[in-house]
Amino acid sequence: MSATAQLFGAVVVLFAYLMAQVGLMRTESVTYLLLNLLGGAALAAVGVQEGMWGFAVVDGVWALIAAAGLPNALARRTAVGHGSRPPPGECADVP
Repeated sequence: MSATAQLFGAVVVLFAYLMAQVGLMRTESVTYLLLNLLGGAALAAVGVQEGMWGFAVVDGVWALIAAAGLPNALARRTAVGHGSRPPPGECADVP
């Protein structure tokens, strides 16, 4: 289970990072933050389970930072309106 969780967490975090780097996902988007929260939490859990405290701390803080950004991202998404087209440059998920 540990190897599966490690790979899952790593792939999720790296996928979000790749999408942001190639311009397909904004780092302020709900999707980006959820992927980082999910991946970081999975890696932190493995770190705790395996007694790898450095990984647990780094990935736990990574997940907490992503979680802290979610309220603002959700507020931006709500302000834009669900189903309506946002002004250029203000899309919460994809530029």
